Amino acid sequence: MELLLEKTEVLWLAKPSKKQVVTPRAPQATQLTVLPPYAEKQDEGAPLPCNISISAEELTTKNKVSLLDQYVTFKLLEGEELVATHARKLRDCIPVLTEGSIHWTQPVLHKDVLWDVGIHVYVKTNRRPRALVSHALALKNGASSVARQLALHKNKAVIGLLPAVAGCVVGIIGTSPVWLPLTLLVGVMGFPVWIVVGVAMALVTLFSTISAVVTVKLARSERVKGACQHFLTSQQGQLLLFEGMPGEESLSTSALSARAKEFVLENPSRKLVASLAIDFLGNATFVVPGLGEMADVLWAPVSAKMVDTLYKESSPHAKYVAFLEELLPFTDIIPTATLAWMKENLSSGELDKLFALTKFHKQA
Repeated sequence: MELLLEKTEVLWLAKPSKKQVVTPRAPQATQLTVLPPYAEKQDEGAPLPCNISISAEELTTKNKVSLLDQYVTFKLLEGEELVATHARKLRDCIPVLTEGSIHWTQPVLHKDVLWDVGIHVYVKTNRRPRALVSHALALKNGASSVARQLALHKNKAVIGLLPAVAGCVVGIIGTSPVWLPLTLLVGVMGFPVWIVVGVAMALVTLFSTISAVVTVKLARSERVKGACQHFLTSQQGQLLLFEGMPGEESLSTSALSARAKEFVLENPSRKLVASLAIDFLGNATFVVPGLGEMADVLWAPVSAKMVDTLYKESSPHAKYVAFLEELLPFTDIIPTATLAWMKENLSSGELDKLFALTKFHKQA
């Protein structure tokens, strides 16, 4: 893989002291050189643009001597004078997708003046994205281009939409003698129905809005961003995004299935989450009477197979219970997978305490 460091942007922001009346002039230090990890210490570094070659073996090495865990040194120069240096791991310089940028801000004391220097380095790789990723990138770039053009020519866009908007308004007003009486008649005659529909739509809108707000907040949280970034830059994430990466053979359906099965089975907490998900999906079909029971006919063998995969050693007959529970009407509420998890992970004494506590709460 080739990592191309294309160009850089350097921004100097002065932090003058209270005694300084005149804002100091920004330095002309905008030249950046790069010292790759495999370069000799006495090297001066290569100016941008420059390439860093990373072999396929390095992408799968996980020990501390991996090339990806060694440091790239950036040197900011003003002519021949060294102004500042910055080092970061080569792994952190590789973009998640084919293109990206490295950004950092550091304080620099230059000619007795303290500055905040913001540096952007634009990077690109020669990896080949998968077809779905390429399609998503094309859509993203197209949307960004349209948004940029609209921002540049927003006045023209508004003027161009005026005829269409005016035509719609004239059409609505012109046909109002026809549709307005009919609308009032249907609204008055079906008022009891509309009030129920209106309340239901309001509740759906409320729940949808709350879900959207929670989802956006979760997506913007630093923890979620960090977890996504860590996964996408890992070997497994890069395998999903790009073609020709080391370990391509492990992306077969059977290999992915075996890996997911091993990941879930090795931890009781993950088995509990999987069991709750199975029971939730089985219960969800109960919301729609009739149609939900028809869906249970398709879900029953799937649920039985998943329960058997999770608990065939501790509860070999749980798959039959899961199958009948989904197939029979009005039995979806039974959490078969969760009960199998409790049987496997909780002792008889703990179960007795749990049932006693439940009974006590019901009596209270």
